Amino acid sequence: MTMTGASIKRIILCFLFATALLLISGNCVSAEEVYTFSDESVSETRINMQVINGENTIVLPSSVKPDSVILYGDFEDRAVIVKGALKAETFSSGNKMNLNDFCKDGEYILTFSDKNKIFADFTVRFLFSENIPAVFLVSDNPQENGRLWVEEPADKSNKATGNIVMQKENGEIVHSGALTQIKGRGNSTWMQVKKPYQIKTDKKVDLLETGDDNNKSKTWLLLANYMDQSLLSNSIVLSWGKSMGMRTNIESTPVDLYYDGEYRGNYLLAEKVELGDGRVSITDLEEKNEEANEGTDIEKLPIGSGKTKNGATFTYCENMASPDDITGGYLLEMDYESRAKEEVCYFCSTRGQYVVVKSPEYASREEMEYIATLYQEYEDAVYNGGKNPATGKMYTDYVDADSLASYYLLNEFSKARDFFQSSAYLHKDAGEEKMYMGPLWDYDQSFISGKSDKVGEHPRGASIHNADFGVKLVEIESFRALLKTTYKEKMLPVINSNTWDSEIETLKASADINALMWYPGTKWETKAEALQLFIKERTYYMADLLNKYPEENYSDCRFKDVFPLDWFYGDVNKTNSLGFMNGISKDYFDPYSNVKRSEIAQVLYNIKSGKKAYSNINYSDVTQTDWFYNAVRWVTHEKIMYGNETGEFEPDRLITREELVVCLYKYKKEPKVNTDNLKNFADGSEVSSRNAMEWAINNNIILGDTHQKLNPKTKLTRAELAAILVRFNKVK
Repeated sequence: MTMTGASIKRIILCFLFATALLLISGNCVSAEEVYTFSDESVSETRINMQVINGENTIVLPSSVKPDSVILYGDFEDRAVIVKGALKAETFSSGNKMNLNDFCKDGEYILTFSDKNKIFADFTVRFLFSENIPAVFLVSDNPQENGRLWVEEPADKSNKATGNIVMQKENGEIVHSGALTQIKGRGNSTWMQVKKPYQIKTDKKVDLLETGDDNNKSKTWLLLANYMDQSLLSNSIVLSWGKSMGMRTNIESTPVDLYYDGEYRGNYLLAEKVELGDGRVSITDLEEKNEEANEGTDIEKLPIGSGKTKNGATFTYCENMASPDDITGGYLLEMDYESRAKEEVCYFCSTRGQYVVVKSPEYASREEMEYIATLYQEYEDAVYNGGKNPATGKMYTDYVDADSLASYYLLNEFSKARDFFQSSAYLHKDAGEEKMYMGPLWDYDQSFISGKSDKVGEHPRGASIHNADFGVKLVEIESFRALLKTTYKEKMLPVINSNTWDSEIETLKASADINALMWYPGTKWETKAEALQLFIKERTYYMADLLNKYPEENYSDCRFKDVFPLDWFYGDVNKTNSLGFMNGISKDYFDPYSNVKRSEIAQVLYNIKSGKKAYSNINYSDVTQTDWFYNAVRWVTHEKIMYGNETGEFEPDRLITREELVVCLYKYKKEPKVNTDNLKNFADGSEVSSRNAMEWAINNNIILGDTHQKLNPKTKLTRAELAAILVRFNKVK
């Protein structure tokens, strides 16, 4: 048997882990030596000790309480003492323990001691989830084809078999049975350390216990939500879409996942976006194709390419017969070119939008020509003010307007990263003239997910992720009107119902443990609270944003995220026309994000006209290949900005309002100041560089806010910088 590099790496890591335990304990105390079961009668619910954040830990699901832990230890005939903060006793493997008798203040920590000192003392921390089900995955061959093997290839090609047990929070077993598949899933999510999975049961089952037989299926997803530390974004948007009446919706529930006896964190157990009763319930054209091609292995047919009369290009299965009715059903996904080209059948519009035909996966030339032509007519209508120039039909003749408006609003509200670009699904049933948007999918990179300095996390402003297709949509007067109506009548009532408060309470215990495992040092509550605040502020701003969509205003914007009614609109256009500041791209200014030191250096360098002198610099974090290299040399030469005591310029450090004032003051060679205006501001005493701030106040460069505050220590935004630069430019 040939071993891969990754296999060898796994063996080495296991050896090092065992060696470390040996050195710590004086004897090999492996993870198997202390364990428990969620249900002693079901072997698949075994839970092993593991190291989380540097501590031996056993994570118990909601069904197990501190007063009823049955703990096992493979200590052979050794005399082992188990003790907590309150008492100690001889350990007896398999007996029920009340941890409240041993521990106090909710800190469930036990120390195991060997009377004969064959192994050194070691401690185990017990953490308890609450309120949510648990899912146990057990590989048929965990040594050779376990979790690490499944996660090894980037292409997700390793597929294991095993068993699944799903247990409700009260201990009741929802389902126990075989798995015909355990594999990885996702694109960017698969590249994260916490992996998502797809599983297939050996028979159809309703794991979510909806009570609807139509929701029984073999294929289920376990979404890691690693890029969303709040763990709430996906479930919130999906539930909103359902409450707003979208025709197809994905059901889901949070669970604690155990894989081969090891706790893996909080996951979202979800249905897959696929055709079927209870999922995307439309005609299964794939079945019709199999009937029309009986005796032919359509998966082995060669792939050809073609072009519709209205210009869309497509791929198709050559020599494949079509059924009598090719009008549906189709499940489509707007996607990126690289991902689309990994699929069998897809088409590309004349404007470069790739659309994957998810079902039927294998389609005939007639089918691909039909659906590609329909989509191209729809796109042509959107880009022509809502009316197709060739057919005379309106865009609403091609797509259900209500589903389109709901999709648009949910993506705009949440600032979803894939807005009309990827994970944007449409479906069309046989006999229907229109396509429908949905189901909604993939919102782990929305709201406040990702880094805190991203514009997508700010509750104000239009989403910078909205594709050009979405921009063209809101130029259509009737669509703008529909957005306003839908927001007021459908979306606001759903948001104001505030259902996520109860979800936060439900998730708390599980989410805290998940954070301890995957984001050490981060408190889950802070992410949940930030999401709540985002939603609250975004609710008010959306109404304002929708009123900025009239065509005469929208089309007049230099940047797509700056509107004439914004207080900084004129300042942004002015600084841009003067060459002081550019957008983050051709179309977006990103007004609400904070400003880095490197950006300030570049702005000051842009302002200075004429011959520019430079200093030789030796900052450890600035190189000649950096876009801000010459700017940093210049501000150093002019003694405007310096590095820190360790020789770093800190180009990525965010700058405060006061620090900007100091830079501008030095730019003007520190003119004398004889005033005392700081006393007129509520936070004037917080100013450190008093001369610089007095100068800025005297020259109306810095203005107080409505509360008569200067906010000197507040991080500067790009919008504020634009306004300050316009005022600074007037100073002689």
